[in-house]
This record gives sequence, C-alpha cells and structure tokens, in this order.
Amino acid sequence: LLWMQLRHSPYNFIVILDTNAHTQEKKLLYMSWLNKLESQFPELGLSVGTGGGSSSLISLTNGGISTWTSGMSQNPGTSHMVSGVLISERPKWMEGRSQTVLRSLLPSLPDLPTTLVVDESTAMGQEAFYYDWLKVVGGAKPQWTPIFLSWYMSREYQAPLEKEWESVDQIGRAHV
Repeated sequence: LLWMQLRHSPYNFIVILDTNAHTQEKKLLYMSWLNKLESQFPELGLSVGTGGGSSSLISLTNGGISTWTSGMSQNPGTSHMVSGVLISERPKWMEGRSQTVLRSLLPSLPDLPTTLVVDESTAMGQEAFYYDWLKVVGGAKPQWTPIFLSWYMSREYQAPLEKEWESVDQIGRAHV
C-alpha cells in the first residue's frame, strides 16, 4: 500500500487490524518507514503529517491519506474514498464483527486497476476467513485472487541449522 500511495497520487487506504494496541504499533512502524523515505529520498518531496499523536490519519504532501483503526473500534471505517484496504487477523475480531465491516467497506471500493484489498490472517477458522479462502480457491466465482504465503517464509521464524542436514531426496527412499 505504501508503494501504491507513492506511485498513484492521491491514493487513500485504510488499515484495520485486530486490536487498538496492534494498530498503534503498526502505525508507528509505518511512520518510521515514511520518515526514512523522507530523509533518504528528499527528491520525493514527501512530507508526513498526522492529526496529532492519537489521530487515526496519516497524510502525505502528495495528497494520500491512510486511516488506521481496529476491528474493535465502534466504527472502523473512513469518511473519505479509499482505493486500498489492509484487513488483518479477522478471526481475532469480535464474533460477527468482520462480516459487518466487510459488508460496509468493500462495496464502496472503486472498480479500478489500482484498487487493492489485502485480507491477511492466520486461518483460525473463525469469522469465515478460512471458508472465504476455500470458496475462492475451490473454484467458486473468484472475487479475489488468493495468495498463500507460508509462515516459515518469514525470517523471524527461521533459524540456522546447527549441523548439515540431508534432504529425503539426497538420502533416497530406501533409508526412509
């Protein structure tokens, strides 16, 4: 979404995370990325502003606005048009909440090539995330393009091997 915001001006998006604390943590991380870009690439003419420390909005000089909220908020939405949405950890939201938010938010998205919706989560099976995934992957008329990324692809879940290991293919089936 950051790339879209820098490349397509103005590009507005909303981030809806599972809890208020997680939302604030990721908003601060996003702000740090923006500040690094601002200092390392002054030719972008990027300037970052917020409506105050607790504001849910981050605005850029190119006109882009990002809204940060949680699925636990009274009204997790936005009053301005958005072209991008990041929804995170829906199974951890209050029961019934994700469907309410999705029914409210998704129909308002423009049908444009720059519209982007990222719905990422651990598939805990709650709030229809897993079933939505199966419907899309299982051949139902796809509304979304599913992309599955395994948790072990992330460096934070990797560790170096203490000794050299051989794969099953190297050992051969006779030894297995």
